[in-house]
Amino acid sequence: MRSLSLLIALSCLAACAAVQGQSPVLLTKVEPDWGNLTAGYLSDRAPVELTVLPSGIPFAMDATPGSVPDPVVRALAQWRFSETSDKTGHTVFLILATVPVRRKLEPDVEQSQRPVWAPALELSEAIKLGNTLTAPKASEILSALPNGEALGNFRTALLVYYAKRGVSDDALRKNRRDIITWLIRTYPQDNILASSYAVINAAGEPLADSDGAAQLKKEWLDAVKQYPKDDAVASAAASFLRVADPVAALRIVSERQDWNSRSNWLGNIYAYAGLNVTATAPGSGQAIATGSSKLSNQGLAASFRAALLSSSDLKLFLSGVATSGALARELAANNALPEGYADYCQALMKHLRALYPQASLSCDPKQPEPIEIPSRTLRIGGNASLHNARKKDPKKRTAGEPIPGALEFLALIDASGNVDRLEFIKGPFALYAAASNALREWQFSPFVLNNTLVATHTHLLVDVNITR
Repeated sequence: MRSLSLLIALSCLAACAAVQGQSPVLLTKVEPDWGNLTAGYLSDRAPVELTVLPSGIPFAMDATPGSVPDPVVRALAQWRFSETSDKTGHTVFLILATVPVRRKLEPDVEQSQRPVWAPALELSEAIKLGNTLTAPKASEILSALPNGEALGNFRTALLVYYAKRGVSDDALRKNRRDIITWLIRTYPQDNILASSYAVINAAGEPLADSDGAAQLKKEWLDAVKQYPKDDAVASAAASFLRVADPVAALRIVSERQDWNSRSNWLGNIYAYAGLNVTATAPGSGQAIATGSSKLSNQGLAASFRAALLSSSDLKLFLSGVATSGALARELAANNALPEGYADYCQALMKHLRALYPQASLSCDPKQPEPIEIPSRTLRIGGNASLHNARKKDPKKRTAGEPIPGALEFLALIDASGNVDRLEFIKGPFALYAAASNALREWQFSPFVLNNTLVATHTHLLVDVNITR
């Protein structure tokens, strides 16, 4: 009977819509049991969507695009809501909730507090196209742009092409400016707008365009007013304005009190403005110029550095230190690191040790750049290939009737191929425990980077066939 009930619920998820009327009332809220994780962790909040059955029992969760640790998943599965039903008796409810999260402060967690753009999967072909375009082909695409950007993402391809080729005359600068303006007005949530491909430098080649920078600043301020609660718009606007107008960027982010990435972006903006970064390289996004060759104790940049150094928000400060270190390495490589940075870095490290003595971050540009843990996606189960994973103990089996399901996890696979950390993204609660326990028993093929085995962040798409 348990199998039958689960199968009915699974089919309902595909066929039933969330009720438009009154939602269930939360009756029992269970807090996560963090065990011995009482120190050395980073507090966070995770937005999740719960699918609740008419009985008031949570059936599944979805934390996309984030993930949640095991104690949170087990707590959410125990939440109970009031019973509800309609005439068919097959209604499910979608409940949005924000839950507290603790993550152990490990090097990759510290480094990940700095906002870093990642291309959306749907843009991969357009980015490849942009890297291979010729001038005649780019002109052909430009003259026949479709009304919608999603149709081939040709505007994305052109932005990538311009970033690689450079903009040598006013006509090309205008073309690039017009493409970005169209995207902001038409689709400000477009992932490419949060990248360096869509940044225009007011000064500092390549791609300098003072008029364009001023125009796009206005466009982004208008977009934020039009979409005040859209996280993607806020991220893209902050990415552009942290160089073009850091005061405006700070205001936009500061006003979003409930934004989960608020502290991350504040630290990032403080770092950019504190070093007075005035130009970034197209494509790579690396800082290439500052407004002064020396860090002054007066002025706007000094006030941003003071704000960062006075912050007690660990998430914000980790972002600020990680960003400052990355910017310092990039500026030093371009012989543009301002005089006085060494003293500023020393002050940053002193404050970091006061907030968290065990921190591994460094803002020293002479330190090697932290190795960014690569990401990959593996599908396990069903008819998918298992050449990337194998059970450590293939003899462990249970007998009974199979229950199908699909779940998604985010794992940190260490250099030996073992699951070092596992968090849940989405799927049915009834299958979570068995799936997560099974994954920890699997051995994965390690990731090879520059002929060296390294840890990797891995999305695990699990087709479950649990037996009862």
